Amino acid sequence: MRRQLRLSLIGALRDALGLGEPKYHFDPDLQIVACVSWLGPWKRIRYGPTLLAMPPQERMAAFAHEEGHWHLLHSEKRWLLACCTLFLGVPLMMALARRQELAADRYAAECGHADGLISFLTRQTSSANSLYPPLALRLQRLRDYRTARSLALTP
Repeated sequence: MRRQLRLSLIGALRDALGLGEPKYHFDPDLQIVACVSWLGPWKRIRYGPTLLAMPPQERMAAFAHEEGHWHLLHSEKRWLLACCTLFLGVPLMMALARRQELAADRYAAECGHADGLISFLTRQTSSANSLYPPLALRLQRLRDYRTARSLALTP
């Protein structure tokens, strides 16, 4: 119930900002798989050659993950928090970033891309970046969600 209310409020804010549906931009120089950049009407999901080289299931999961960041207004929240970092501190910003990654993972899983995201994440060589949750935690949550969803679909 609380989550539904929060998602409804996020949807209303997204509409008020004029965001609509995600816009995509291919960046041949992008060194990471994909990211959400900019804010408001200039916001884009940028993707690079790495994403295009991925298997289709993983590619769709990566897009769904980034769409989760888009729809949940993570870049706007990070920008707002960055403005407040002097008062709140960097550890709180890093905690928010980790929480947002897990939320984007859940969004992708709810869109039916849990298996693709698990496949993509298991091929990652490093998750040492402090902005990301531990890889083991992300994989476990995706597996738990996949199991719960399959049990809910079983008659």
